[in-house]
Amino acid sequence: MSSEKNRKNGIENATKKEIYAALKLIECLYKNGEIPKHVYIKIFNEYSKKIS
Repeated sequence: MSSEKNRKNGIENATKKEIYAALKLIECLYKNGEIPKHVYIKIFNEYSKKIS
């Protein structure tokens, strides 16, 4: 399997708590200036739908 397919399967199998934790980590990266705002917003918008 390709690594991209493995990552996609991991996300599809993630629990709401795991997705929430990952979003909090991404938020920390953004607040520390390690990722730009547009990247943070794109990730947040895509994955926050999965926990609501």
